[in-house]
Amino acid sequence: GGIVNTPFVSRFVNPTEMTLNMWLETVVEDDGTEVLQLQYEQIIFFEFMFGSNGQTTRWPHIQINTLRKKA
Repeated sequence: GGIVNTPFVSRFVNPTEMTLNMWLETVVEDDGTEVLQLQYEQIIFFEFMFGSNGQTTRWPHIQINTLRKKA
């Protein structure tokens, strides 16, 4: 495994770690209709080089979203 589909990102910063959590849910709306939705949380840690001494800084890039199935 690895972080392999980020060539644009890898060109500018080194992605060092990634986690992904997904939830599939059926939500009942106020009018009683059911909607299928997918929620996800993705965290990628980037390693930036700051300063002239070559020291690195790890920075989390967090993405959270909800996708709903269109009727």
